[in-house]
Amino acid sequence: MWRWGLAGLVAVALGCSSAGRTGSLDTLPLDDSPSADQTGGSADDLAPSQITASTVARPSIPDPCDVADLSMWTAQVASGSATIRIRNDGSTWCAVDVVESAALDPIAEQDLWLEPDDWADLVAGPRDDSCGEPSTVDSIEFDVNGETVVVTTALETCGWWITALYPVVGAQQPCAADALTGTWVEADRALVVGNVSWSSCDLAIVDDRGAAGSIVRLAAGDVAAWASTDVDPATCDEGPTLPFGQAVDISSVPPCTAFAGPGRPVVEVAPSLATAWADGSLDPFAPST
Repeated sequence: MWRWGLAGLVAVALGCSSAGRTGSLDTLPLDDSPSADQTGGSADDLAPSQITASTVARPSIPDPCDVADLSMWTAQVASGSATIRIRNDGSTWCAVDVVESAALDPIAEQDLWLEPDDWADLVAGPRDDSCGEPSTVDSIEFDVNGETVVVTTALETCGWWITALYPVVGAQQPCAADALTGTWVEADRALVVGNVSWSSCDLAIVDDRGAAGSIVRLAAGDVAAWASTDVDPATCDEGPTLPFGQAVDISSVPPCTAFAGPGRPVVEVAPSLATAWADGSLDPFAPST
């Protein structure tokens, strides 16, 4: 029965396939050109992009960044290495290269591209640990796009060179209160704020962004400092005035203290802390005492 049923189905299928045709296979037209239905209609029915060449430009290599459009500062110091932050403050995508730097590890990345407001990290790592007594390096000199730049730092080392250059992943969220720690440095009358979390975050600056080099974003492990100004006790509030919105433990900051402008690198605002930071005798993330 199954054999008869299958043969019947085949016969029916063959009969249906030939239904409606006039003539034999030998008399059918041999025109292989596609029909209008197969091509999607005539040229009048096509979108301009379907009948003209593509107007999308191929990706190009960006021009070198104008060094004047780059902000550079020491963001971290640890274990004999300094992390120099490089930010593109210009309005265009551009390239940064350090290939002509004298102190460059041959296996380090030598260039990268930065969108506006993007950051990169340049790591100045130890080159020679064999000296008897490391010395304090208060500035690092290297080459950016053919120009010599000098960045203030605080580094205890026998010798350094550029060991890494890489882009920093941008922050996507404001800093949580438990991600920040504050340290009042009496010797410099400055507030130091550190990001003790494992991810980058943005400080919600209350006032304008300020001059180039201001710090509004902290990568994991970054610290920033705010210089203070005294306020007339007759006009000040009970507590200090902070330039950013997040809560930081500032119980040790004297009353009637105001912090001017955006955050700045620690080595510029709190030199006494920067020196201790470099030799490891003071942890900027330690709670205020």
